[in-house]
Amino acid sequence: MGFLFSSGTQSTTPTKLTGIPVQTSVQGVCCSLVFGQTRIAGNLIWYGDFKAVGVSSSSGKGGASSGKGGYTSYNYYASFIIGLCEGPIGSIGDVWNSTTLETLAKSGLSLFKGAVGQSGWGFLSTNHADQYLNYSGLCYVAVANYELDSSAAVPSFNFEVAGLCRTVSGQVDCDPKEVITYLLSNTDNGVGYPSDHIGDLGTYSAYCLASGFLISPAYTDQQTASEILKNIALLTNSEFYESEGKLCLAPYGDEAVSGNGVTYAPPTAPEYDLDDDDFLDSGDQNGPVRLTRARPADQYNYYTLEFLDRDNEYNVATTDPAQDLDAIQKYGLRMAGTQTAHEFCTKAPAQKSAWCLLQRQKILNTYTFKLGVKYIGLDCMDLVTLTDAALGLDKQWVRIKSIAEDENLDLEITAEEYLAGTGAAALTSWQTPNGYFADRAGSSGNCNVPVIFEPPGKLVQDLEIWAAVSGGSNWGGCDVYVSTDGASYKKVGEIQGNARQGVLAAQLPAGSKSDTVNPLSLDLSMSRATLLSGSETDFSLLNTLCYVDGEWLAYKTATLTGTYQYSLTVLNRGAYGSTISTHAAGAQFVRVDDFIFKYPYDSSLIGLPVYLKFVGKNLYGQAVQDIADVAVYTYFPTGIALTAAPGDIADLAASYYAGQLRLSWDAVDDWRDIDYEIRKGVSWDNSKFLFRTSLTHCPYWGDGTYWVAAHYRSPNGVDAYSANATSLVLADGMLTTNVIQSYDEQALGWLGTLTNLTSSGGYLYLTGADYSSGIYQVPTSHQVDIGRDAACNVLITYDLNGDSTKNDVLTITDILQVADILGEQLGLNISAQPQIRVKKDGGSWGDWQNYIPGEYYARCFDARILLGAASAELRAILQGFTFAVDVPDRTDTGTGVAIAAAGTTISYSSAFNAVPNLQITIVGGSAGDAILLSSQTVSGFTIQIVNDGSGVARSINWVARGY
Repeated sequence: MGFLFSSGTQSTTPTKLTGIPVQTSVQGVCCSLVFGQTRIAGNLIWYGDFKAVGVSSSSGKGGASSGKGGYTSYNYYASFIIGLCEGPIGSIGDVWNSTTLETLAKSGLSLFKGAVGQSGWGFLSTNHADQYLNYSGLCYVAVANYELDSSAAVPSFNFEVAGLCRTVSGQVDCDPKEVITYLLSNTDNGVGYPSDHIGDLGTYSAYCLASGFLISPAYTDQQTASEILKNIALLTNSEFYESEGKLCLAPYGDEAVSGNGVTYAPPTAPEYDLDDDDFLDSGDQNGPVRLTRARPADQYNYYTLEFLDRDNEYNVATTDPAQDLDAIQKYGLRMAGTQTAHEFCTKAPAQKSAWCLLQRQKILNTYTFKLGVKYIGLDCMDLVTLTDAALGLDKQWVRIKSIAEDENLDLEITAEEYLAGTGAAALTSWQTPNGYFADRAGSSGNCNVPVIFEPPGKLVQDLEIWAAVSGGSNWGGCDVYVSTDGASYKKVGEIQGNARQGVLAAQLPAGSKSDTVNPLSLDLSMSRATLLSGSETDFSLLNTLCYVDGEWLAYKTATLTGTYQYSLTVLNRGAYGSTISTHAAGAQFVRVDDFIFKYPYDSSLIGLPVYLKFVGKNLYGQAVQDIADVAVYTYFPTGIALTAAPGDIADLAASYYAGQLRLSWDAVDDWRDIDYEIRKGVSWDNSKFLFRTSLTHCPYWGDGTYWVAAHYRSPNGVDAYSANATSLVLADGMLTTNVIQSYDEQALGWLGTLTNLTSSGGYLYLTGADYSSGIYQVPTSHQVDIGRDAACNVLITYDLNGDSTKNDVLTITDILQVADILGEQLGLNISAQPQIRVKKDGGSWGDWQNYIPGEYYARCFDARILLGAASAELRAILQGFTFAVDVPDRTDTGTGVAIAAAGTTISYSSAFNAVPNLQITIVGGSAGDAILLSSQTVSGFTIQIVNDGSGVARSINWVARGY
């Protein structure tokens, strides 16, 4: 039972997958239509080039076995195309890679927007010409050699698509009119309804724009056109009808409303005042007008809508309840059930739609009556008044819902009560309203001088201009207009209510970070604002954040000292890297809260004037000022948010990956497109620049101290780095098992080919006319031939320094401390790029390629290094260059090999690089058989089987293990 105590190792090698588990590819699925901006999933429409790359590791070093066994895992790669929707789209915003949020660039996906006749994916044209399609009119993304996870599955991608019909200035959502027109008239993706059969939708468009009923629907499943259109009309408080052979759409809106640069004016008077002189005999003994009244107890009194929340990654959200508390108290709760309204991607229009649906439930009375042919000009959705003494109707406003024409051309009309119009007069007469009404036309007055500033990078996720705006007692807010030329202005938003704005009532001296000595005296009369004290947590976490004349600070205690007068004490000063300084009496103060207006801007505006106008309105949102009458405020954006230092690198570590040492670290959370800079040397400031990468790992480039910092370069060329670079010392960069060749070129005297290089004092340095570039290539004798094709680990290390061409290289003790004319370290302005080329068995040398530590599959290996300098004033100096090739183990076998009595010579399939270990087993041997090996080389062995001193014919199994 000794096998129970065997010291052998149990294999831990996982099963190698042989293909992609395709779970998201559906044949025959409809192509999505995306309007506005929303989130959709894609459909996998092509994949190929699947490959599994084995990654081996061993706990032993060198050629000897450690006796602990090995482990092989696999990395999986594939190329694929994901179809998204009909094109052409505008752009792709966020990308959800399973649960990870990233940009399209970071995902590595290439976007094809879906133009008709667009060019196809070049990768397919080059590598799979028989499968090449340009997918005209289809928006899709594609990627080649994408690294899959351990299950070899394509990630679950979702995309924020800026799709069709985005015509509203300053908005990503659509005017519903544009969506409806597209669905009706488009001959490719719509129903092909003739354009001349579509009525004027201008009033409907004005209502939706002014009311904020902007939509971003994505139609990913098959639906009937009528179902889609009726739902849009329902959610936007409107109704379709037919008039004179045209399809029309009218809103139910009965109040004037402005927004998005347009104003909707509801009908101000009915078309006709109808009474007994107009009605035809309906045959009803109760009179010409028949009344049908719905039971109030049957009406819904509670509505909620389900929408997609753009602010929460387009996850499903529900509006606040729209409820009639009086009806609930009288008749009990009558819930309409949560209705799906995924056409909305923000809460405001969804909430308004829910209230409109609730309000429609208050319409209880329906009237039916007949009119003569002279009223043939009436249309559905028109307003008329009804006067009928029998029903107690006296100019009751009603809205026509349907018109039926009988054989006598008489019109049977069904209408619903129009509550908002009760008591109004027809066009021919006006009724003067009586009683008190608020002065909604009162002037707002101009706003106070606003505080315009920019937030630091830690407060935003984009470049933004902030404005704190307030006004007098009748000032209720303003529309914000922006211009970049001072002539043409565009509305970019709206402010409702005062920001907490004021001035310093006394000087605030410069103090310490935690300032318990100097009080901040405030006068907030201009905005009539109030302040509350905060806790110790609010103080330390900057929850009571304020902006004072360029300095950011927070406070703990707010003490009222007079009407709108405060003293703020216990100050947390100099927040977000701002300067603690003295602020004079009268300096501007802002309490930073939700009433601050925020305007995102493009980096191209940095340093250029931006003109702002704040067009006031009164407390009722009316009496809007003329834009020509308000002051212009000019601001020059600085892009300060871009200059904030990215966070420090965390969890910097080294591990072996595919036999090579690799640095890795955690990604720094930053809204900018940051990358990571890697240097090598004694300190960050006195290190050699290696490279920058957007990845969170980098290869080993020789022993030494590595420094890593997050980096961002702003559009105007300003570099921002982590406040503290993180370092790690690395050595023994390659797990070696069978290093067949290793050459230290410097120790061997630089025996290779020198191009624009000169050897002096054991070093190579740039020469030539401009000192800008040079090449060292190892000699032919140092090219490595392992005798067979195999995946070999190749390690190249080098030592690079630099100097000024005006200096004597042999007299400088510390090259990296020599500064150029710009004061920068020379190590940041010189470069070295190792390169490698390989040759497979029976082939020729391939092209030179930039060396990246890792495995290369070939038989022969050659190396060189390219040196460079940023200018003719600089010179690169190569002080060391090492080239090594590590060969994997191999096994050769023979089974049932016949051995002659006189002996047999057996050759290996190819020569080993060293004499291998040999194991021989006699098949079906006899007692007394013995093995005689007369020769054993890297190419094979000679064997004879003897018994009692004489050769005998036998069969053997053999195994040779080596490299």
